[in-house]
Amino acid sequence: MPISETVLDLFARQVSARGASTALWSPPYRRSFGELDAQAQELADHLVGLGIRPDDRVAILLPRGPEQVVAMLAVLKAGGAYVPLDPAHPVERIDFLLRDSGARLLVTDQRLTGRPTHPVERLHIDLPLPARPAAAPPQRPAVAPDSLAYVIYTSGSTGTPKGVAVTHRCVVRLVRGLDEVAVGPDDTLLMLAPTAFDASTFEVWSALCNGARLAIHPPGPVGPRELGAELRRTGVTVLWLTAQLANLVADLHPQALEPLRTLVVGGEVLSVPHLRLLLAANPQLRIVNGYGPTETTTFATTHPVAPADLDEAGGVPIGRPIGDTRCHVVDPEGRPVPAGVLGELLVGGAGVARGYLGRPGLTAERFVPDPFGPPGGRLYRTGDLVRRRADGVIEFASRIDDQVKLRGFRIEPGEIRAVLTQHPAVRDAFVTVSGSGLATELVAYVVPVAPGGPAGGVDAAQLRTHLGERLPEPLVPGRFVLLDRLPLTSNGKVDRRALPDPAAPTASGRR
Repeated sequence: MPISETVLDLFARQVSARGASTALWSPPYRRSFGELDAQAQELADHLVGLGIRPDDRVAILLPRGPEQVVAMLAVLKAGGAYVPLDPAHPVERIDFLLRDSGARLLVTDQRLTGRPTHPVERLHIDLPLPARPAAAPPQRPAVAPDSLAYVIYTSGSTGTPKGVAVTHRCVVRLVRGLDEVAVGPDDTLLMLAPTAFDASTFEVWSALCNGARLAIHPPGPVGPRELGAELRRTGVTVLWLTAQLANLVADLHPQALEPLRTLVVGGEVLSVPHLRLLLAANPQLRIVNGYGPTETTTFATTHPVAPADLDEAGGVPIGRPIGDTRCHVVDPEGRPVPAGVLGELLVGGAGVARGYLGRPGLTAERFVPDPFGPPGGRLYRTGDLVRRRADGVIEFASRIDDQVKLRGFRIEPGEIRAVLTQHPAVRDAFVTVSGSGLATELVAYVVPVAPGGPAGGVDAAQLRTHLGERLPEPLVPGRFVLLDRLPLTSNGKVDRRALPDPAAPTASGRR
């Protein structure tokens, strides 16, 4: 059945049904659905008065907190699309996203307002809104399912991040289609992911559009014991964690998850030994594997972890499509492959984003016509190799290209290489992943410009600083290995098998 509602429609239904119930929760802070609606509407009317029109982008640079949620909802009510920015990102990255998104306005606070240097109008959410003339409120815009809701940026192989343009239809399909993670008025979800990471879409809108409470974790880093204390303090019942953070909790404090009913884990392949630890410590816990690229709006498939999945040989499947989602496994020519045969996963349905903002060529390459569905439909090429079992459950095998996920963040090594080679002392570089489990890390193999000298005029500290000023922290390699040249295969590609072990004692010197 086609989706005819917007995020605002779903939220308004909850305001009408349970206006006095708690919507935002961070003791002692509390806002009911009715209070949140009124606060966001006041800000939305102000945004309309400032000239925000349908599909205009409004950037949000705020620490994790209730103000973020108010700003996101207000932007949607004004007909715009929010562009979440992470205060922890380098200034150069923030400035690029402001430019590339064409943001009309930046909603921020007085503490963070000086970080970006890009000239864009600021609205400080920690100051009172200017008084409006005593006149009729501005005309509220019409928002449709195909209106733009947000733009979130992902890593780009050419060194340029890509803005994924997601509509209301996409988000409605997410919050209504998660049968394996049914969220209702009796639930409390935790806002933990950075809003610049699309897991926040699940956290925020699954709660507010289904009448649940949204508890907000205080800003700053999150450790297993601190997480456990917050889950108990706020009564969280449904939680999303990246696979790496879930592994850390399993190793250090698995009892932290005792308050939960459901844990959704994803971002990369799940570790079976860590799942066993979590379930042994929390027998009441239901764990769901959530898979999906940003381009398919957080989740495309889900799989409830069953005892049969706790087999290290087979691993945990990524499962079946969620509601209003279609998954096809095809060969390189786009033809469906039989069950059990590896192929690329193509995802269709209401969760497929509009495309990449301002990148028509790349959009046409990754978002392709759907030959299997109704006319006008599109499929997103995930670049993931999968197989479909005879029972219809999908298993992840590997990436087709070099893209990796680390700590839940999608990483294009090509983006890191592109920034590395901008350093004047770097002639060439290759970035890959080394290790497994909690020991997984990015490694950069670097060929300096100057062939002589102890380190070719560059060292790991300089390179780490260079990258840290230009890329988010998850994209900065943990190790740097200096080489005279990159080993190549006979066809001219980097020979990964010939790269030295980054953990070897001489890995920081020249090879």
